[in-house]
Amino acid sequence: MSDCHSTPFDVPCKSAKPSKPDPTYPDFPLYAHTACVWAKKIGGRGHYFGKWDDPHAALKKYLEHKDDLHAGRTPRPDPQALKVKDIANAFLNAKREAQEAGELSSRTWLDCRFIMDMLVEGLGKHRSVTDLA
Repeated sequence: MSDCHSTPFDVPCKSAKPSKPDPTYPDFPLYAHTACVWAKKIGGRGHYFGKWDDPHAALKKYLEHKDDLHAGRTPRPDPQALKVKDIANAFLNAKREAQEAGELSSRTWLDCRFIMDMLVEGLGKHRSVTDLA
């Protein structure tokens, strides 16, 4: 019997979180947060910039947003980034074409539209898809 489980099954214990990585160089401005992301406290609030496995991407994101964050502003989203509404619209356009071709009923298309409306409302239509990760 495993130490982690009181069941008679031989279930292996889940491993603990990986150990925190060291900063990539001595003056690295971000710290390794326990949520397995690189973070920095700015204005009394924690901000997250990327996963531990890619410190260079996290640093790049920090450098892009640091001026806005230190000034107390919310960073502007990348205007070229793919948005939630764009994906929802592409999905609905494909389903509309299937409906017009007779491959999908009108009721099913309405169900798809209802679900996409809920999804966009819940996630935010202007939210970047890369932020969902």
